Amino acid sequence: MKEAESLEKNDCEVTILGLEDSREIPSRNFSFDISLIHLKSRKYRSKIFLPLKFAELIFRNYQFLMQQDVHVIHCHDISPMFVAWLVSLRKKIPIVYDSHELEYDRNLSSKALKLFNRYYEKLLIGKASQIIVSEGAFRAEVMHDVHRLHAPVTYVRNCPPRVTDKDLIQINLKEKLGVPENSRILLYVGNIGPGRGTIQTLESLLHLPKEVILVVIGTVQDNGVFNKTKNELGLDDRVFAIGPFPYKELIRYTTSADIGLCLYENTCLSYYHSTPTKLFDYIAAGVPPLTSNFPAMSEIVENSPDGEIGVTVSPENPVDIAQGIKIILDWDNEKLGIVKGRMKKLHLSQFNWDEQEKNLISVYENFRDQ
Repeated sequence: MKEAESLEKNDCEVTILGLEDSREIPSRNFSFDISLIHLKSRKYRSKIFLPLKFAELIFRNYQFLMQQDVHVIHCHDISPMFVAWLVSLRKKIPIVYDSHELEYDRNLSSKALKLFNRYYEKLLIGKASQIIVSEGAFRAEVMHDVHRLHAPVTYVRNCPPRVTDKDLIQINLKEKLGVPENSRILLYVGNIGPGRGTIQTLESLLHLPKEVILVVIGTVQDNGVFNKTKNELGLDDRVFAIGPFPYKELIRYTTSADIGLCLYENTCLSYYHSTPTKLFDYIAAGVPPLTSNFPAMSEIVENSPDGEIGVTVSPENPVDIAQGIKIILDWDNEKLGIVKGRMKKLHLSQFNWDEQEKNLISVYENFRDQ
């Protein structure tokens, strides 16, 4: 939605094409059109019907696109690239491949799907006229190595909008949760699932004082593993889950945390080279991040131009996580003030959507010049 709004604002006529499902479109007015494709084959639940569903998806998308006055097809991930290529052949129009995952090695439970995505991307990525990578140079280097890219690559990070001091008026989490005023809050924003370092975070609490608590703003999607582990470790009174909330509320809740957690595990190259959106949310809110000690996150957290803004640790090691938490919690007010100043500068200068939007628009300026 964010990219579509930016393109529409910059004199592009945008139509989002998606799948009709049980989820409703957000109840707000958009400046662009949204068209949903209904698949009759979705009523069949068995996996043996997957080829039929895929074939119908291609046919209905192709049918819709061929009826439109389309000048550019923007694929928000690898899935629609085949039908985009078919349409581009007929209409002689360019494709933008907007990569939000490293399909070469993703965190997928199905090995068959993982291999399919890998070779599907390899087959079709060369059809793109422009490539957008949301995670910066580290993922792009892997893509260059495995696909020998020829199309220009532009980095467009998924950053939050530029926030002001008014946007950051705190909603007190301690008050909302009814926890003691001396509690120290570790905050995890987003969905909990495999490979996100949340089990190791629970185990790290056993090495920390009881006033250190974990707050999750999001949903738990791990088949009960998180809650089961929490119960087994006896952490019911130190772990809380609330939300999710709209962004304007989320950022205000985030400001009341002591540490923002972003501990992706090295389960795949896509995670290893990731810079998740939650990292930029923490920076916008002025909350020191504790992240995995992987190259892309370390570059931001430890090697920013003015100095460190947080701490990196091994996400698989609960003791290392606890040690990193202690380091940040031990910072005095002077040190914390310096770090918050660095984060504010980073957010306002580059890690906000107003700045990232410029990179997105530059991709489409290339087409206007043709």
